[in-house]
Amino acid sequence: MAQRFYDIDFASLTPPEAIDPLDYEVILDERKARFLELWDEARAENPDLPAYDTLVLETDPVAVLLQESAYRELVLRQMVNDRYLDATLPYAVGSALDVLGTLYGVQRQDGETDERFRRRVQLAPEALSTAGTVGGYIYFALSAEPTLLDVDVRKSQPGRVEVTCRAVGTDPRPSAAILSAVRERLIDEGVAPLTDMVTVRAPSVVRATVTAELIVSDTPTKPVIVAEAKAALNTYIESRMAIGSVLYRSGITAALHVPGVVSVNLIEPSYDVAPSGDQAGVVLVEVINVTAARA
Repeated sequence: MAQRFYDIDFASLTPPEAIDPLDYEVILDERKARFLELWDEARAENPDLPAYDTLVLETDPVAVLLQESAYRELVLRQMVNDRYLDATLPYAVGSALDVLGTLYGVQRQDGETDERFRRRVQLAPEALSTAGTVGGYIYFALSAEPTLLDVDVRKSQPGRVEVTCRAVGTDPRPSAAILSAVRERLIDEGVAPLTDMVTVRAPSVVRATVTAELIVSDTPTKPVIVAEAKAALNTYIESRMAIGSVLYRSGITAALHVPGVVSVNLIEPSYDVAPSGDQAGVVLVEVINVTAARA
């Protein structure tokens, strides 16, 4: 099985340099400076014109017009930035991403999120190879079944390929019917090389629980702080749902440490939780209790 695919993390990329910075005050100052330049030129031709020294007043008519036009320019720059990003795979969303997908011959599946669709588009060039690449196997597996959240491909021994599929939802193990459908697609002519024996399986599951005590500032907004901490924790947990991802204690603590939280006493897990065996597994997390105590 050829290894040509490098899974670039789009989230780690910095925006292109062509993106115009947005700063209303800078735009307004530039417009004011340009207006005064033009006014001085007009005064040079017509000395009877007075010096213009009232732009600092909010009620000055020219100042009002310049503020309005500066805001229009800000909106226009934002629109140009958005349109530019819509033409790039890492940043395009919605219908713009759908159009980019057509360049790779990929259509969005019913109910497919931008992130999942973006990943399939990224993988699409791998599908052009008949050499059985890692990216190609992942692409065809995700395209065969829209309920898959993640796919892992490993070569256990020469000629044997193990494809692990993680389902969306609370149960990461796909049904036998889904695994069978994926396998049928992967062993289809033109997908897997004749020399590859393909096995499709569900991931092993390691269960973990989260119990934490938050030391929170003595404030009437304590319930809001706890709610924000729980929401941040859920976001972190969702980011660790991929096959082979480790649930780090430091990540849990960092997620719970939202503004207003003085410190976090993480009771469990007492260690970083990693998938077992060959790492082609997932960590299934249940938040047991997150409570707050006075600082």
